[in-house]
Amino acid sequence: MYFTHYKTKYILYDDMGRVVISTSDKRIIKTIIERTKMEDWQMTPEERSLKYDREQKEREDKRKKGMKSLIKAQRRALKRSHDNLRKIINDIEEMNDLYLSDVAELSKCFHDIGNEFLLDNSSYWNYKDPDDAEE
Repeated sequence: MYFTHYKTKYILYDDMGRVVISTSDKRIIKTIIERTKMEDWQMTPEERSLKYDREQKEREDKRKKGMKSLIKAQRRALKRSHDNLRKIINDIEEMNDLYLSDVAELSKCFHDIGNEFLLDNSSYWNYKDPDDAEE
């Protein structure tokens, strides 16, 4: 179930897109949603499929919005790094080997991403994770 707001009305739809209720009181809609919330195991395969399709579309929309918010240099750094990682992974899988030029590309990717997204480019041995609790 999901609801939308149109002018002064809140409209609750079921998973098939049919209107369940239309009201101006948002609390009624929320109460109905809470009471009728189904677990995955309670859904029919069609309902489960619709739910996951809708969740996947929401995640994809968020990702697209996030990519649009990046500046050109950040997108370029991500694309270059992704392409280099694809090539290096392919080389490792096919030949079970890693060239020194691939290691240099990995290092460049690491520093490009770190510089574009204001991440710490310290070496592994000097890096301190801010999420680790100090003892």
